[in-house]
Amino acid sequence: MLVKRSLAQWLAIVLTAATVPTVVFAADQCPTEPCGCNGPDPVDTAPYFIPNYSGWQTARRVWTFMGGGTTQYRMFKYSSNDYELIKSPDGTSTETFEVTSSWIYVTSEVGPGILGSPSRIYNGNGLKFIPRVICPNKPTFRPCHEGEQLINATSCLPIGQTPSHCATYSSRIDLAPAWNYGYSVGVVDSIVKTDKLDDGKVEKYWYGRNRGLLRWELYSASGVLLNWGQQTSEIPNSAIPHNTCAQPQ
Repeated sequence: MLVKRSLAQWLAIVLTAATVPTVVFAADQCPTEPCGCNGPDPVDTAPYFIPNYSGWQTARRVWTFMGGGTTQYRMFKYSSNDYELIKSPDGTSTETFEVTSSWIYVTSEVGPGILGSPSRIYNGNGLKFIPRVICPNKPTFRPCHEGEQLINATSCLPIGQTPSHCATYSSRIDLAPAWNYGYSVGVVDSIVKTDKLDDGKVEKYWYGRNRGLLRWELYSASGVLLNWGQQTSEIPNSAIPHNTCAQPQ
């Protein structure tokens, strides 16, 4: 994808479907954007990206990694269609997202040590991360953004900017029905997002229906698995605080 991200985390309100922008599908036709295809029924990705079960906004999500380390995440909704993934137990590393009727956007990546990259707030709507609609027979799309405002993760003050950019390689979304994650997660209908980064490395993300992000993998440009992370359990009613720059609105 465009930037290297470390995915390493969720106010006690259960999400209701009415808060997510509605996607209307034309009968027997996949929308022109982003699919431009006819064929199998189109799939709305929001129910996979957004958790929808009792207590998800205050649960610590315990993750383990290929090398045996662990961490805790939390994801929660902070305004109408905006979400934050807190990626560290101290709340100092986050990603924010906006769910619209056409795309799920990344709006910011803030925190110390994001694979050596500066923290950033994306211009415009954000980085096109996942199309709201995918066609099973044409799953590819091109991630783009309208530029980034680079910021200091401690002071939250601007330190630079980058121009608009589209990924060198296309990304894709594939359906993964009844994916068995093991641990306490078990079998969950899922989608798998695959990004080939501009440097040739590959990232994969698994999103379970009504569960959100459950797994990621990182591969070298030659296809060697470098690392993986997966949710293994949850600690209910143990919210990780937001402890970084203000979320974009």
